[in-house]
Amino acid sequence: MNETQQEMQYSGNASEMLLNNMPQVMQENRLTSVEIGNLWNSYSYESLSHHIFVYFLQHMKDPTIKPVLTNLVDTSKNFLSLLQSVFTKEGIPVPRGITSEDINLNAPRLFSDNLFIPMLKLMVKAALQFYSLAYSDSSRKDIREFFRDSVDRLLMHNQQAAELMQAKGTPVPPPYMPVPAKVDFVKKQNFMAGFFKNKRPLTALEINNIFYSAQANALGKAILLGFSQVASSTEIKQFIIKGKNLSNQYFTDLNQILLNENITVPPSYDGEVTDSTESPFSDRMMLFYVTYMDSLGLIRYGTALSMIQRYDLTTMFAKMIVKTGALANDGAKLMINNGWMEQPPLAPDRDALIKQGNKSADERIH
Repeated sequence: MNETQQEMQYSGNASEMLLNNMPQVMQENRLTSVEIGNLWNSYSYESLSHHIFVYFLQHMKDPTIKPVLTNLVDTSKNFLSLLQSVFTKEGIPVPRGITSEDINLNAPRLFSDNLFIPMLKLMVKAALQFYSLAYSDSSRKDIREFFRDSVDRLLMHNQQAAELMQAKGTPVPPPYMPVPAKVDFVKKQNFMAGFFKNKRPLTALEINNIFYSAQANALGKAILLGFSQVASSTEIKQFIIKGKNLSNQYFTDLNQILLNENITVPPSYDGEVTDSTESPFSDRMMLFYVTYMDSLGLIRYGTALSMIQRYDLTTMFAKMIVKTGALANDGAKLMINNGWMEQPPLAPDRDALIKQGNKSADERIH
């Protein structure tokens, strides 16, 4: 048994152990608002991920990828069951999330086997950020253990994705650069300038954020290209096309910055989309996924904005945040108009309760 197989077996055992022991380890103290919110988000993410994995497994032919994908389906199913047990124990309604009704396994394949690997890598990277923060923000021991186990599981899946990418030879590695010969310090104020011809070279952190933002938009553009071919609602199709065009613009602009400085650029994934026009996903699921990608984009561009130091780049990423935020807002309106947006847990409306209490008191008096 190799290392990856051992990790897969451990992850399954750990998930099963948590699922069996959760009712016993639950503590008497209440969940905090942060814990409730993170658990709710976890269910939405896990339900989406699980059904994406189920769809890809239905069509997967690659013998190298299929065992990993089978494990992903099993572990995501286990974690959904674990989350359901937490909601039930705490008396919280279980979110609907994405269900089997949102996928059509009999539809022809929409994406190639090769698209799954970068998609998995991107999903795991985003989930790691969320679960790590959820772990650090949780107070109750059992909830902390849940999120810690989630992080361990995702680290294992990240390793599997990296091994798959290496085995398949599909990835373009992040750009290389010479190792600095010595520690140096910035000596001129124009280090942060970027609107004139004498721009300084990109820093390693800037290259990192530009490259991975371009790569994410290449993947997003391909997924949205596929979605635009199969969406049944004209309104949703137009929204998806708008998102595809925005991803294409970002991909082009970010790659051009790298090309101008003779730095490696990530490839397009458009060739991994088939010519199918029969949808394997409901419009609801596709819209849910697009809004999810928009939220990841906002996080990614915000992180980039905090790490880059050239004015032209900060301006570019700031504009990307504004445009992505506007797209996310349009997506949210579509979700609401179609009755598809689940309402996250809300704090009590104290003003409404006070008015209700006053009304009840008046009724008792009269």
